[in-house]
Amino acid sequence: MNLPSLKARDSHIDSYLDRSPRQNAITGLYKCEYCEGTINRFVERQAFKHRSRFVILENVTIGVGETCGNRYYSADILHAVEAVATGVRSPERTESIPVAHLKPN
Repeated sequence: MNLPSLKARDSHIDSYLDRSPRQNAITGLYKCEYCEGTINRFVERQAFKHRSRFVILENVTIGVGETCGNRYYSADILHAVEAVATGVRSPERTESIPVAHLKPN
């Protein structure tokens, strides 16, 4: 699983993520800095790594580059991850995650 680092990618992404998906698709307001494609808006469940802890946020609005898949997160999302990971904010529930080693063939 490719987990995002905890840094905001673009100072404009907060205002971008507040717009509707239809408006973003029509205007092509923001271009991805990696693929030059449009950044599309999605609401999903996302896992984040904060130091040695993992946090899952649900119903998170993110931006995704249409060609490369690079993910953009607003500062509010990253602050929420940090708050849950450090115990400032209590999680709604805790889930266990299976862990295994890959065996060489």
